[in-house]
Order: sequence, then structure tokens, then C-alpha cells
Amino acid sequence: MQIIGHKPRTTRRRNRNWTRRQFKRESGYQITIALIRVMLADGVITSSDFADMDDYLLTKYQPHLGLLRKEIPHAA
Repeated sequence: MQIIGHKPRTTRRRNRNWTRRQFKRESGYQITIALIRVMLADGVITSSDFADMDDYLLTKYQPHLGLLRKEIPHAA
């Protein structure tokens, strides 16, 4: 017997797995970009290097939030 309006359990599980994958992509991007920002602030890399690395990371991780906040921070 199936209850009307009841979604199968597999649907909820798939949605949760997508969320986990997205979280891994988002966190991977955010952690890596934070390290690269420190390198930029310390003068280890240039703004051009930062932009190149950011483009590569956006391609690799495909984060939703990272795409919204794409910016080059000003070196202090």
C-alpha cells in the first residue's frame, strides 16, 4: 500500500547525497581559496597568480557560492 503524496525513501537519499557532494565541492573551494588569499597577502603570489588559481579552482570544484563571490582581494 502506498500513501498518496508519499515520496519513496530513495528520492530523499539521493537529495541528501547531492547535498553532501555539493558541500564537499564548496568546502574544498573555500578552504583552498582561503590558503591562496593568505599567500597573496604575504606576497608569495601576485594578483595575476591569484586570478589564475581562482579560475582553475572554480573549474575544478564548480562551487555555487564561489561563483557568486568571485573577487580578487586587495593585498594589504
